[in-house]
Amino acid sequence: KWRHHPLPAAPRPATDAVITYTSSALQVTYRTMFGAVCEQNLLLKDAENDKRKWSHRLVFGSPAKGSPRGFSPKSIRHLVFRSAEKWPLRQPFVSGVKTVRERETPIPRSALVHAWYDGKRFWHLEPIENPASEIVGDPCVIHNVPTTRFHFTYRDARGHIIETTFRSEDIPQGGSWQLADPTTLANAPPAAGEPAGLFSARTGSRLYVYRGRDGHLHELRFDGSWTHRDLTAAATGSFSKPSR
Repeated sequence: KWRHHPLPAAPRPATDAVITYTSSALQVTYRTMFGAVCEQNLLLKDAENDKRKWSHRLVFGSPAKGSPRGFSPKSIRHLVFRSAEKWPLRQPFVSGVKTVRERETPIPRSALVHAWYDGKRFWHLEPIENPASEIVGDPCVIHNVPTTRFHFTYRDARGHIIETTFRSEDIPQGGSWQLADPTTLANAPPAAGEPAGLFSARTGSRLYVYRGRDGHLHELRFDGSWTHRDLTAAATGSFSKPSR
């Protein structure tokens, strides 16, 4: 039967929460009302007998915009979020702590930010390679299990669907990122909505579906190269064919 278990009241969220699951814990990630990214954690071993022992970690160093996304390759916790255009100066948000940030790469505004937590006191932050255009909307995340790669895909101000791929092979603390522009590579029309994606374990291909500015649903597929398909036109054409 359904049960209700409230999470800790603070820090209060300002966005929808995103929940992810690992073999040992549940993570609930969101942006707080003060602009900082927060992640609530529940160890599965502590979720027995209707008891919930949640703990939280705040990401300092860059205020966020939108909803953050989390993933956990090789047991290292990672977050991806958009940095805000305007940075608050009031507490409890803290930015630019010299003893913490002096070895970190400065975070630009309106950037895609990668944060990872290695069990120490603070999260590490780095900007992902600067996109060609401003990021619009929150990214979707798909996991390529055989290659242990994570793909983050978002819409930019031009309406292009941009995919950035995280590889963590031998350097799980930071890893490396590679950006691709499937819209340009597949000669696809611009997007008006956010992409939704999946990885096919059967074929090894990646697929994204989005709403175009023409009102049609479009598909971008990668199976060695990027291709585009107008799903609305394909469906309309099949319905209009006379039956035999």
